[in-house]
Amino acid sequence: MTPYSLDELAESAGVPARTIRFYQASGLLPKPRREGRAAVYNDDHRQRLDLIADLRARGLKLDAIRDMVDAGSLGKAPVVALLGPDAASERWLTEASRTFDATGLAEFLGEANLDLLSDLVEAGYLTKVNTAEGWRWHADDLPLLRGALQLAELGTDVSLSAAGRDLMRSSIRTMAEALVRMWLDEAGRAYAGDASPGELELSLDRVRAIAWQSAAHITAQEIERAVTRADELARPGETG
Repeated sequence: MTPYSLDELAESAGVPARTIRFYQASGLLPKPRREGRAAVYNDDHRQRLDLIADLRARGLKLDAIRDMVDAGSLGKAPVVALLGPDAASERWLTEASRTFDATGLAEFLGEANLDLLSDLVEAGYLTKVNTAEGWRWHADDLPLLRGALQLAELGTDVSLSAAGRDLMRSSIRTMAEALVRMWLDEAGRAYAGDASPGELELSLDRVRAIAWQSAAHITAQEIERAVTRADELARPGETG
């Protein structure tokens, strides 16, 4: 690992030294190793600073970032906290896609994932487009592309993650339509509104945020439940 002094770490990460000290005092950044009176930082500190900067750019408060750090991994963090306040808004949806040139795509994928490019295109995570400026690669759904790359790091083929994506979308679409029908049926009773399309649309941002958090929580619970029953599920006909 690369050793850094405080000033070297600050210069490398583009973060003032006083901010690094504040992050340490706040529990966001591990304390450095001591060599005599000198504080020695390493690549883990550098990566943590990059993570904090990325999450702050998404709109997360330091308390939410601290909770995620304390959880030990991003996968244990509440999804709404992970995505930030824009997750519930139309702004998040419009920013969820991105078009890359060759250089930008290489930087996004990283050297370890460059060999996945053809698989990502075949699975629909990326679309290759010939433009006047040259070849471009468009991601319609950037969060799903990130998810595919994260699953690839865990050893999951892109084709398998795409099958999981399609299964989830189909199941969630059916569930979402059933939920809206339920609101429509219960208008004026269990739901204190007229449940008109216009009225529901006015509440869409708030409902989306609640649904994101609830769906993430329930999905995590059910995935854990299914994993504990993996031996049963591997035998045909044994479900429930």
